Amino acid sequence: MQPVDYTTLIASCSELCAKWLPARLEQVYQRDRFTISIALRTLKKRGWLDISWHPQGARICIS
Repeated sequence: MQPVDYTTLIASCSELCAKWLPARLEQVYQRDRFTISIALRTLKKRGWLDISWHPQGARICIS
C-alpha cells in the first residue's frame, strides 16, 4: 500500500480546492476507528470524501 506523503496531501488539497469549493457539508459518518466519510454538495454535483488515518493504510479519496 502506498503511503500518503506531503506531495500526495498537497495534490489532494489542490484538487479539493479546484473542484469542490465552495461546497456544503451534508453528512459525516465515522465508519471505523480510523475512517470518516463526509458528504459534500456543490452547485453541480454531490460526492463523498473519505479520509483514513490508519497507521498502515492512510488514504484520501473522493467519489
